[in-house]
Amino acid sequence: MKRFTVVATVLFAMILTAGLVYAADEAAKPETITGLVAAAKDADGVVTAVTVKVGDVVYNVTFDDKAKELAKLDGKTVDVTGTIVTDDKGVKTITVTEFKEVVKKEEAPK
Repeated sequence: MKRFTVVATVLFAMILTAGLVYAADEAAKPETITGLVAAAKDADGVVTAVTVKVGDVVYNVTFDDKAKELAKLDGKTVDVTGTIVTDDKGVKTITVTEFKEVVKKEEAPK
């Protein structure tokens, strides 16, 4: 009986660990969102934060070199790809790996 309990405990731990690894792997997959870029600037005009708004959902952008590049498209609609994390308060943050401005058909060069 004691051996059965040990084996059952080990199996349970292995299944739990596999589930956590799978969940972590799923969370790390890049996603693409399309939304409006907004860059916050200080009094000197230096970019201090970047967000992407998709409908009613606002994604904070991890402030790194990619975010600074993305800030140049302030006010534009952009396809943004990266990993998204949602904290325990529901705040979404995207770490950008790539982005591309969305050009509407009527704005496309002829």
